[in-house]
Amino acid sequence: MTEAKAEVETKVEPKPEVKSEPRPIGAPDPAELSELARAMASESPEAIQEGSVGKPVPPEPKVASKEEGTADPP
Repeated sequence: MTEAKAEVETKVEPKPEVKSEPRPIGAPDPAELSELARAMASESPEAIQEGSVGKPVPPEPKVASKEEGTADPP
């Protein structure tokens, strides 16, 4: 695990170069975004399966709406 952290730190080092670029205040560092994206990508499959993201699997509600819509017309 320590080795993986060392690699991440090496990737975050180029931060100073990114800072020289004009950035809107409050904008996250590209390096941070990469870490966030990686974290989200790692959590995405599990979170979506568990529904912890707060987004219940969309197909289910859609199917319910379809059934209701089909039941509405006689």
